[in-house]
Amino acid sequence: MGATGTGKSRLAIDLATTFGGEIINCDKIQVYKGLDLIANKVTEVECRGVPHHLLGLVAEAREFFGGDCSRGIRRAIGVPEMDGFFKMEGSVEAEARADLLKAAVEEIKVNTCKLTHRQLEKIFTIGERLKWQGVHRLDATEVYLRRSGDVAEDVWQRLMVGPGTRIVSEFLGGGEEDVKESKSSHFASNVASAMDNN
Repeated sequence: MGATGTGKSRLAIDLATTFGGEIINCDKIQVYKGLDLIANKVTEVECRGVPHHLLGLVAEAREFFGGDCSRGIRRAIGVPEMDGFFKMEGSVEAEARADLLKAAVEEIKVNTCKLTHRQLEKIFTIGERLKWQGVHRLDATEVYLRRSGDVAEDVWQRLMVGPGTRIVSEFLGGGEEDVKESKSSHFASNVASAMDNN
């Protein structure tokens, strides 16, 4: 979880290449085709061959989110802020359409900030109640202060990829020595074991 442009996708791709994984998008803006720049969507080159799912499904999204987003499951997982844009985009001029889109994106940003604060409060509350040791924080601020060059890449590897790889490796049931090995079999056996214990 983090703000747009802080490296979540890049870290996910780095980890997916290390562990042989795939990426399932959960950014509610990136599901829309044509909002690549606004959503800071990764390019095909940046994907580095890692399969991505649920990116740019605008037609499917319109069908899925076309109903009432004011209550129920559609409010929880939909993008109600885009409703006005979808309803009007075919019946207004380009300038008005651009204004509708801009207003929708601004509303998404405001609501995303509110949601992030609520989610953090819930995560911290759960963590305190359960004395949870499983929440990890990686901070890319130093990387972005050194925006380019070898120094930024070294900082990225040291502060993001290294710790991220250790965290995922431990989660999947291996140690640092297993990082080079594909983790899918560890993950599958851990899931199967957890299912058997329930």
